[in-house]
Amino acid sequence: MTLLEERPDQALTSVRVVLVDDTPSLRMLTRLTLDGTGFDVVGEAGDGQAGVELVTDLQPDLVLLDLAMPVMDGLEAMPLMRAAALRNTDLTDFVLQPALREAKAVIEEAERIVLSERDSLMVLNLLENPPAPNAKLRAAIRAMPKPTQKRV
Repeated sequence: MTLLEERPDQALTSVRVVLVDDTPSLRMLTRLTLDGTGFDVVGEAGDGQAGVELVTDLQPDLVLLDLAMPVMDGLEAMPLMRAAALRNTDLTDFVLQPALREAKAVIEEAERIVLSERDSLMVLNLLENPPAPNAKLRAAIRAMPKPTQKRV
């Protein structure tokens, strides 16, 4: 899923970027290239360790990371940046959001179903006069696990 699909309510200008490169002129060139294209450079770092600290503090949407740098190279910094991002991610929301979208779609589809007058009357009749339990229903009830009682 792309960032735009994930956050359609936010404009492209909200894509927050951190640049991590030990060459100041390259960071400046990258910043100038991104300027006006819908990306907002929110921070820059000159080595991997400073980049990890910046990413941990700023939680950007995107990190442009050089691989060969002093102090800590990009290959060492990358897993630390990912861990910092996950540490600040609510995994419940992360897991639930797609499930909630799917559930909402199912509900919306179900609400669009139009019953004929005959089917509507049949549903109302079944609600008012439910069928008597039969052998299959009784067998299913007997097969259900018994609730366990918690001891205090």
